[in-house]
Amino acid sequence: APAGIGAWTTLDEINNPENYERENYYGITKFANVLFAQGLSRRLLTNSQNIIATSVHPGMVATGIWEGNVAQEKIESWELSPWLIDNMLLPAFRSLRDQVMWTASQGAWTQTYLATQVPKSDSGKYFHPINRQVAWHEMANDETLEKRFWDFSMQLVEGQC
Repeated sequence: APAGIGAWTTLDEINNPENYERENYYGITKFANVLFAQGLSRRLLTNSQNIIATSVHPGMVATGIWEGNVAQEKIESWELSPWLIDNMLLPAFRSLRDQVMWTASQGAWTQTYLATQVPKSDSGKYFHPINRQVAWHEMANDETLEKRFWDFSMQLVEGQC
């Protein structure tokens, strides 16, 4: 699989709990969002609907999601003294986080733009903060994979998987 997409190389592997690694599955879910938005957009535009579908990466947003999450777990896995972790490393991480990440308000800008102002010509596209359309990996342009993923998603919804 391409870098950033994770361990998913076939649709057969996407729900295999033996392959689950949190860091990989974040990329996999983003890729699934891109494929789904493209498939939904294609279907809506084909049916002349006045509805658009997009996918978005919210960016690194300084919210509570980072507390007790991957970074904190990694720091705690270093087997250092709890005092050092609680009084030095985690405060340093939080300070850095607050300086380099979007605020929660800024993190909502792109989603707000996509919900209220994005032109119909941007349907099916992928966006990053702030309001920037970006290209995903070339694998996202594979219409056969997109159709297979759409069919797979429908099977999941219908309880056939």
